[in-house]
Amino acid sequence: FTGRKWNVVWSFHLVPRGRERCRLLIRVRTKLRQPGQALVTELVEPARALMTRGMLLGIKRRAQQQFQAEASAARASEDLHRVVQ
Repeated sequence: FTGRKWNVVWSFHLVPRGRERCRLLIRVRTKLRQPGQALVTELVEPARALMTRGMLLGIKRRAQQQFQAEASAARASEDLHRVVQ
């Protein structure tokens, strides 16, 4: 398979679910051109799954940090306004 091109798409889609939620869809599509590519695709699947999990955990961590930072800033702003009044 060396030197041969693969036609692979790995896509991430955020689909809105109401005003406060969304759903993340992950799709992988491969156009198989030779019989051996199906076998290689299956062998690579566990590595792709681990990479996807790592990315999702990173997204979750950053989203939670952002939420906590915004909540902390909102509390600080409320406290400041209470002291001033």
